[in-house]
Amino acid sequence: MGRRQRRRRAAAAGWLAEQPFDLLFLPHGNDSNRTHQRTFAATTALAAELGLQGWACLNQDAKTLGMRVDLYFAFGEGEAAWKARLLRCHRSQQARNLRTRGTGFDARVLEVNRQAAQSLGLAEPYAETFELMRLGPNA
Repeated sequence: MGRRQRRRRAAAAGWLAEQPFDLLFLPHGNDSNRTHQRTFAATTALAAELGLQGWACLNQDAKTLGMRVDLYFAFGEGEAAWKARLLRCHRSQQARNLRTRGTGFDARVLEVNRQAAQSLGLAEPYAETFELMRLGPNA
């Protein structure tokens, strides 16, 4: 591990150690996105090393390869419109998705949420889904 990586890891460990949490939202580790994989791996490893206890809510996104659904939040059209506006604030993602996929980041994420609600048989048209995972040294 190089000097820059050690500094980043130390900064992340310091920040995480100072943040009291019972619940932490993370990208799922079973994902084709390497940044999501690395974020998951680094955070769970640091939580174990630091002896931090809590729960991780691992979220499903378009690149999640598979997960267990332990928790969901169903929502309707009003919340979906708000979420779409919020997702469009990630301008580089929105532009890249429009350029490479012909659909926006907002539409892509909401489609994942729509499919999740359908697969769960929910009355609401959308659902954000999570897999729960215990964090800490004995997890």
